[in-house]
Amino acid sequence: MVSGKGSRVDVALRPATGADLPAIKAMICEFADYLNAIDEPDALDPSLAGEIRTLAFGTEPLCRIEIAEVGGAPVGYMTYFIAIDMDGFAPALYIADLFVRDAWRERGVGRALMDRAASITRERGGGSLFWAVWNKNRTALAFYRRLGAQPWDEEILMRWDIGGTGSAAELTVDVDLRRATEADLPAVKAMIHEFADYLNAIDEPEELDPALVARIRNLAFGPAPLCSIEIAEMPGGPVGYMVHFTAVNMDGYAPALYIADLFVRDGWRKRGVGRALMDRAASIAREHGGRSLFWTVWRKNPKALAFYRRLGAEPWDEAILMRWDIGGNE
Repeated sequence: MVSGKGSRVDVALRPATGADLPAIKAMICEFADYLNAIDEPDALDPSLAGEIRTLAFGTEPLCRIEIAEVGGAPVGYMTYFIAIDMDGFAPALYIADLFVRDAWRERGVGRALMDRAASITRERGGGSLFWAVWNKNRTALAFYRRLGAQPWDEEILMRWDIGGTGSAAELTVDVDLRRATEADLPAVKAMIHEFADYLNAIDEPEELDPALVARIRNLAFGPAPLCSIEIAEMPGGPVGYMVHFTAVNMDGYAPALYIADLFVRDGWRKRGVGRALMDRAASIAREHGGRSLFWTVWRKNPKALAFYRRLGAEPWDEAILMRWDIGGNE
């Protein structure tokens, strides 16, 4: 935002440290008050704000925080994590939270934080940013649209709240699940191309660039991997895969598992393979202390949507998924 409440200000941005926790917690509570004033009094529970210490500053942090300061005083913050965009097989940045204190809105602070997010994305070799906006927060939605971001309308954001315990469903086939290694790359790439063929058969054929698919090696098996891959295997070989990464859910200030891709080969659908992969995803989320899983489904893929609904997952209708394609250069 660049006009309205006052003149633009000179904003300083820096990565947060553990010493910033009191200010961060205070702003989280202010963010809760802001959202609660829009409509629902339980939109955000500030009592959970203490969990941010482990998520951002623990031994294995799942997110990072940028602090916006004016004159040395905190006036806003942004929580984010590095994700992956399987459309371009590239790193992407996911914004989990962004807040500017009331007196500093419409003075360039929010824009400075978003520009910093874009810069971090480019530094990591990405070209897209993603985040969710509460559908009743029209002011935020308008701000993001002015940046050039748009609702990602062709995708449905799914959410599956799994709780702390669970059991796997009974399978119609005896499928083995294991973590992929670099030796599985030929099979993974082959299934990625089969997935593209499956989607292309639904609507709007688009050829998949093999050079892009080759990037999965670095994303999953490089020196700083951004995702992991689970392989579903039968005696004859791989029959499906799932790409996932662990990040944060700022609703509950807890870890969450994000599914970037899930595919089952044609002859093995409706035989429990997809369910086995999803149960494995739920198990991984629980191992990390998470209670929720998130992923997107192409709106024109009703079979997948029906499958996920049968699991108990639902479209996260109160959230609007935003996408900002920034390109690779300033």
